[in-house]
Amino acid sequence: MCNLRNEAITNPFQRIALALSYIKGPQVDDWVAKESNATMRKVFGDPQANPVILPKYADNDENLWNEFVMEFGQAFADTAAAEQAYADLNSLEMKGDEVDKYIASYENLLARAGWD
Repeated sequence: MCNLRNEAITNPFQRIALALSYIKGPQVDDWVAKESNATMRKVFGDPQANPVILPKYADNDENLWNEFVMEFGQAFADTAAAEQAYADLNSLEMKGDEVDKYIASYENLLARAGWD
């Protein structure tokens, strides 16, 4: 998703519109509609709302894209990743004399589980 920044679309508002056009399906349609409306309000405001909503960003403000990426990550984060890392930790075994590989795997799983 963040790779769209490197494409020819330099305008964050257009980048978000393109990204949202790729997100399809009955389980995400509501989120896409909500995010599309929220993005429109951030750029154009909503003079019909009570109280009136003023624009928060210009369409070319990179913070608009950064906020979208953050909201996307929050909406679609893998909630089972920590549990899976914990399960993998419980089954982790050192095979032979590969202590470096074992330690690297252990530290990686600790980080994925959210542990220090």
